[in-house]
Amino acid sequence: MRAGAQEFSRASSRTCSGAVEHAVFPPALENLLTADLETGSLHNALRRLGLHPTLGSSVLTARTAGEDAPELDVSAATPMLVETRSVTDQHGAPLEHTVSSYVAHRYALQVDFSVVARHENP
Repeated sequence: MRAGAQEFSRASSRTCSGAVEHAVFPPALENLLTADLETGSLHNALRRLGLHPTLGSSVLTARTAGEDAPELDVSAATPMLVETRSVTDQHGAPLEHTVSSYVAHRYALQVDFSVVARHENP
């Protein structure tokens, strides 16, 4: 998380087929913990609160399953793809910080980006 950003105080985690996700949210979004995110979208729930996920930043790394192995039904040495992601709203305020770990042979991560021209100082 960037320096000076508000501390997150609420956490949730979930496991789905071959993935473990741990997410933390700002204290003001406490009601998200009771939202039905199994059948609905986190970002749709945020939009209903007037908060629009606007900017995200991800770092992709690799590790082994380790302590997550039993939950994922794999060996501790199984390779994992890990995405660490932060998302801010339309005002630049933090909305979520998520670490998602995927069993590498079950997933592929696609990264899309656009290149914006920056004006350079002469």
